[in-house]
Amino acid sequence: MHRSSISFVVAALLVTSACKHQGPDDKPVERAVIDVPTQPSANANGPKVIEPARKTPVGDGDLAHEVTETLNGFTKQSNCPDFDYFPDGGYSNFWCHRPQALTIQAISARAGVPIFLSGPHPSFGFTNTSNTDFGHYNPAFVRWLADEVAPRGRDSASVQATQPMYDSMMKPLATIFHHVSRKIRAEPRCFERERDGYSRLLAQKKLPAGYYERWFFFMNPEWCPRAAKNLNGNDQYYYNHGMDGGVDGNVTKTVLAFFIRRSLDGTLPEFERALDKLIAAYEPDLLAAP
Repeated sequence: MHRSSISFVVAALLVTSACKHQGPDDKPVERAVIDVPTQPSANANGPKVIEPARKTPVGDGDLAHEVTETLNGFTKQSNCPDFDYFPDGGYSNFWCHRPQALTIQAISARAGVPIFLSGPHPSFGFTNTSNTDFGHYNPAFVRWLADEVAPRGRDSASVQATQPMYDSMMKPLATIFHHVSRKIRAEPRCFERERDGYSRLLAQKKLPAGYYERWFFFMNPEWCPRAAKNLNGNDQYYYNHGMDGGVDGNVTKTVLAFFIRRSLDGTLPEFERALDKLIAAYEPDLLAAP
């Protein structure tokens, strides 16, 4: 795989995660992109071990040409049978438009470490039926993403070459990731409450169908204090008071679910670091916005 392929797909890897979800009644369900684990390494006694990621920095040599070729491989038509809102849909839609050569296997091989350490999925397979488990990322892989794959900076040749593609294909999704990330850092107690509640239901094997719907309104400024009193977090109040805060709730709910799972598997800080580098390179104005 070209280095440029890995460089640009960092955002796709930021948003692949597991467990089923449901969409609001007025919009068809967008199927989640599911974590696909590679086989973890083990020592003679069987425990999983995290291998150090290979240092493979992404250079700027022939990157502009390679990135352009790679991004031209993104298809206008989805490769999946699900409803398609690309580029305004969630991470499932984004992943379904990738070039065919851009596979989980290829990315894992390029990283040199397992992508996932555990989860409910078959090797290099998909399942969206689990409501008791999710894919747990390998911290070494996520550090590799943040250190070696995320954009080098606003003025790098690779960013300049891919800015138009980012704007047309990735910007809507990356922007929502940024807004949700900022809110969970600004209101950590609210985030921790949702994480702990989700974790308890998983452990008790009692996660109800449609649980993710409570997060449709997460970006509403009143959601955090109100949801603390309303266990469903899904009452009619929000429909008349700011709705989803102007940030697509159908995408927001899956993005928040992603961040919650990354907090549970311990990789949230590194994913946030990679996301911050992506935004600083392609949308620096967002960092100064209120």
